[in-house]
This record gives sequence, structure tokens and C-alpha cells, in this order.
Amino acid sequence: MVLHRSAEITEGVFFYLWVGQGINSSSVVLANALDRPEAHMLVDPGMTYGAMGERPLDSLVQAMSADGLRLEDVGLVFGTHSHPDHFQAVDDVVRRTGAGVALSVPEHEFLTGVEIRSMVLSVRCLPPSRLSCCRRGRSTRSTATDAGWRYSSRPGIPPDAPASICRSRSTGER
Repeated sequence: MVLHRSAEITEGVFFYLWVGQGINSSSVVLANALDRPEAHMLVDPGMTYGAMGERPLDSLVQAMSADGLRLEDVGLVFGTHSHPDHFQAVDDVVRRTGAGVALSVPEHEFLTGVEIRSMVLSVRCLPPSRLSCCRRGRSTRSTATDAGWRYSSRPGIPPDAPASICRSRSTGER
């Protein structure tokens, strides 16, 4: 059952609103944002299993499919923060796609600092080789992101706050 409503906000930017009963985040797909065969970036994939028996990740995959997007074409997952309703499905997405994972520095430190924290959040911590920190400037691990992308703070958000990172690229820069 599809429990996401989709809207193409602007060309290649798809917003997936969660409308199920249990908690889950809404998600965003930036279609063809990466210069590689797995060209999509997925922001906040949500939960794998919901408290109400729902399967939010399956719903997201079906909603993406209705928009002509395949989960297998996701090359990078960006987690705004590691709450389960935003981040629980990351491990499943990585297992199914081989995608890299990008997090803000505070979230990266949180997930890699103490193993028990990730277990409490129902998130199995990914190996450090699959995680990328994002700081203002360039990515700290170029293998998880494409060259030419810049990271900067979102306006009005403290620079070290979770979800404070914007990803952009100058016109003509590759």
C-alpha cells in the first residue's frame, strides 16, 4: 500500500509526504543529482517498519516507482538527523543499493561515537567507510559524494546544528 503522496517541487526534485498513521518522516529525492549511474540522492528515507504495522520504506519505493524513479538508482543517502523516523531505513537502502551515506558532522559524531546510541535509536550503525561527514566547504570523503559539490550552512540555522547543511554546485562546475 502506498502511504506517501508525491509532488515534483521543481524539475527533478520529488517530495514524498508520509500520510500513514504511524510516525515516519517525509522524504526528498533529487533525481539525477549525481554524476554517476546511480544518479539519485535520497534525503531521509524514513523507517523500514512502522509502529502501526506499516512498511514506510516499501511505500516510498512504490511512490518513487510511480514517478519513474528506482531505489536502485540512489547513489547517496543524506540523513538530516538520526532519529528513527528519518534514518532507520538507511541501512536497508544501503544494503539494497550500495549507496554512500552523508551526515552532518554532529550526526556523524553521534552515530560513530558510542555504539549503544545507535542501538537505542533502532539504527544499526553503518561502518565508517560508508559514512561521510559534511562540513562547510567540500565533503570530507569524496568517494561518497561527487567532485564539485559544495556544502554550506542553511540560512538561519546555526552552522553546527543537525540538518544545517545545504548541498550545491556552481553552474559549469563539475
